[in-house]
Amino acid sequence: MGIVGYGDIGQAVGNLEWASKMNIIALRCRTQLSQHEQNQGLKVHGPEQLNKLMAESDYICNALPVTEATFGVINARAIASMKHIAVFVNVGRGKTVDETAHIQALQNKHIRAAGLEVTYNEPTKN
Repeated sequence: MGIVGYGDIGQAVGNLEWASKMNIIALRCRTQLSQHEQNQGLKVHGPEQLNKLMAESDYICNALPVTEATFGVINARAIASMKHIAVFVNVGRGKTVDETAHIQALQNKHIRAAGLEVTYNEPTKN
């Protein structure tokens, strides 16, 4: 599982998935590993390796906050890097994802599925 944004939320997701024996690849600014992370076998990529993480992962969990640096960071190129069997889960902020590219990837069956806890425009209108 690739986790984009390995802060408190990303780490909580990682710990749950590690407990179920998944290999975890994290994307964060700090690439040094703590002793606990080394013991878990965590693999870490820096932000410039987003597309690599997307290409390596069967499941991708976005846990990014929205900032100037993360606004739209999961763009069409990153989404195009994903495997056709990939599942994208967004528990971060909707504005970190190019929603148009994401919808197109789903409609064209470039990715298998998505689980969205958030969307670009919050709250959604019923």
